[in-house]
Amino acid sequence: MQDAELEAARQPHYTIDDWAAIPGHRARLLDGDADLCDGVQVLLTPGHTPGHQAVVINSLDETLVIAAQCIFRREAWLGEIEVANLHAPNGGTRRPTAWRDSEH
Repeated sequence: MQDAELEAARQPHYTIDDWAAIPGHRARLLDGDADLCDGVQVLLTPGHTPGHQAVVINSLDETLVIAAQCIFRREAWLGEIEVANLHAPNGGTRRPTAWRDSEH
């Protein structure tokens, strides 16, 4: 899990406290993109939460991307609406299509 996510999850009112009570010896904390093993990579995809991540699995024939909760509505993915960033200090908006335009 991303170090940024664990840090955020330990803040008041972020989530249910028991969900964030992960013993250090049970978690591998990451700081950004990381290769977990051959063919399995984690990509930092902040936005929905500060430490949101996606998992990329590459096989000989296919690539699978698991990016749960990366966006809530189709209109946001298409860039047709702005999405409030609940974790921004001012609750501002962001362009959800920016990740698609980045180097990832």
